[in-house]
Amino acid sequence: MPWNTRLKLYNEYYGYHLSDHRTLWNWCSQLTDKGVLVKNGGTTKWRTYHEGGRKIQEPIQEIDEVEMDSYFQRRGEIFKDHYIAELERGLPPIVARKAAWKETYIDLWAEFGCCYYYCRGFNFSTFSYNEVDLHEIFELCRELAAELPPPTKTNPPPSQSCTDFVF
Repeated sequence: MPWNTRLKLYNEYYGYHLSDHRTLWNWCSQLTDKGVLVKNGGTTKWRTYHEGGRKIQEPIQEIDEVEMDSYFQRRGEIFKDHYIAELERGLPPIVARKAAWKETYIDLWAEFGCCYYYCRGFNFSTFSYNEVDLHEIFELCRELAAELPPPTKTNPPPSQSCTDFVF
């Protein structure tokens, strides 16, 4: 599931407020580094498009593989053309790459009317979990954060992402 969609679900469905997806991504990255979360081997296909003035992100169960393959092939071609053009404008490679990706996705939206991508899922270590477990873990973390001593010069306050701990 895309990070922004995960963020929206946690904010609306679970009632946990996070300001942006980077907080969620950072925590997920730290939990993955510690072995608490593991990326599962499978990926799911997703598509984002606009309909009736709304942005829609949905997993794709059955898709015309030819259209998706065409999308990714075209993405490579468009990116290469834009990257070369940005380098010729004299931009440093890292800036040229960023500008080229931006222009690539603008062109792909115009051509396909959507964006295709893959998302990897996560599992808690090797154990299964359910919604109750997630709420319990969250509440325990919130309680631990509330019990931290008041900040001092030698004991700085926890970061915002620590107090808004979400998986």
